Amino acid sequence: MITIVWLGWDPSRAWAAVNDDQLKAVYLYRFPMLADWPTQAKGEVTDYCITRESSTGDYLSEIIASKTSPARFIDLSQSDKSQTAICHILYVDGQDREHVVELAKRYPYALTIGTGVQFVSLGGMLAFIKVNNRIKPLISQNNVEKSSVRLRAQLLAISELAEEKK
Repeated sequence: MITIVWLGWDPSRAWAAVNDDQLKAVYLYRFPMLADWPTQAKGEVTDYCITRESSTGDYLSEIIASKTSPARFIDLSQSDKSQTAICHILYVDGQDREHVVELAKRYPYALTIGTGVQFVSLGGMLAFIKVNNRIKPLISQNNVEKSSVRLRAQLLAISELAEEKK
């Protein structure tokens, strides 16, 4: 019976069922487990913020809703920004990436994450890029060092590092 079940499972179909936005959402959900925040930013709840509605944000919201860990999903485009004191994860989507420096000032404890190499050149800390047709995090160590967030070695090990001048 086990042989039949094993032969009936096609791993390529399982991988094909996960799209880039779903994978980004999983990364976003897992990043707090691979980073450390200063004491004043730690809380009982992890705040996951997005700058605008997107399919990545929709998937992230679904993941958070399905878990029992204390987490909150905040769509900044639909909430009172003055009420949001801390964003641990701040996903900057699309055109909002031009405002990444302003967002980093408004949310100083946020790990700012976007898409594409240009995002880190604009001041973002992490960006999703494609490497060999797979989504991977790209880390700007210079931009992370400017913040109070510290990344763990496990995250650095699975990521690409941006080429930067020190």
